[in-house]
Amino acid sequence: EYFRISGQYRSAKDFKERIEVVYPRIIKNYEAFIKKYPQSPLVDDAKLRIAEFYNLSGPKRGEAKDFPNIKFNDRWLGKANQWLTDIVENHPNDKVSDPRSGEDFGEPTASLALYYLYAWNNKDQKYLKELMDKYPGSRPALEMLSRRKK
Repeated sequence: EYFRISGQYRSAKDFKERIEVVYPRIIKNYEAFIKKYPQSPLVDDAKLRIAEFYNLSGPKRGEAKDFPNIKFNDRWLGKANQWLTDIVENHPNDKVSDPRSGEDFGEPTASLALYYLYAWNNKDQKYLKELMDKYPGSRPALEMLSRRKK
């Protein structure tokens, strides 16, 4: 069921349908998955995907102006932040899984959540500090260290 949800991404015919129909449906389906299988090892992944699809459904760099006929989700950041914060607080040791195979990538889901919180919230340093303190060897932390050296 979880793997079927991620495949819906490709079902949109165009950008408008993707923003207005497909992304909200995917979010709703991941929420239903979490409710139906609250003990699944994929719950943290589903929460991360929800946050990612909220991010995708919000207007970026003038898109709302460029596409006035598309109804973007103006509340995307608050919604995404709720899910990301939930991951950090409730799934600090869970690992990210491949959405198609379920294979464990060995990367803490919370490290990606903190990276997104940092990147999507005007580079708020509190998220970067928490990422570096709690997950110093994670891919997101190492990526941030390499960027600082450049």
